[in-house]
Amino acid sequence: MANVIKKILFLIILIVIVICETQKANAFSSGRVMVGGAITSAQFATSADTWVTAGSPDENRGTDAFMRVSSDSSFPNRSLMKFDISLIPAAARIESALLSIYYFSTVAGTPTGRTYNCYRTTTTSWTEGAVTWNNQPATTSTDGVQETVPALNNWLEYSIVALAEYAIVNDSSIVNVQILDNSEEPGVHAASFYTKEEATQTTLRPKMFIRWNP
Repeated sequence: MANVIKKILFLIILIVIVICETQKANAFSSGRVMVGGAITSAQFATSADTWVTAGSPDENRGTDAFMRVSSDSSFPNRSLMKFDISLIPAAARIESALLSIYYFSTVAGTPTGRTYNCYRTTTTSWTEGAVTWNNQPATTSTDGVQETVPALNNWLEYSIVALAEYAIVNDSSIVNVQILDNSEEPGVHAASFYTKEEATQTTLRPKMFIRWNP
């Protein structure tokens, strides 16, 4: 009888170990890191990403595998993204939040070295399938971030802790941002970045990596 009980206990322990290891594997495969059973970091994909252009002010580009930013004062282009970060507890403290988009194509001029702004949109109801230049959301520079466009085939990255914190408190944990050239002026300098619709270079889609203290 004692041997039977030992065997049963051994099987229970083995099952628990297998379940724990499976959960760990799933966490790492999804870009999450688990510490002491609590998720303390995660990588988020865009729930929406697109671009708008003054050159075709009523055109929606939501199905494109790229989004574009350009400086042309006559027909500038701007990119928009949404990230759902509701996985993060409302009471968590954000330690770091890095938004990354991959610069894969120079459309015109020399985007490298230019300053691109990452601003929060004050209107959050825009949708990937309906937004155009004429109905694009308003933005605010409050907590906005400026970064220099890198050389071609590199990540353009923004540290956006304040924007992530604002989204959790005020926008139902949906980060809404627009990327635009800091100087929309005469002369075309245009860069393209992959969107979530990119089917081949899937590892180069937009992403946000956040670390938090639960």
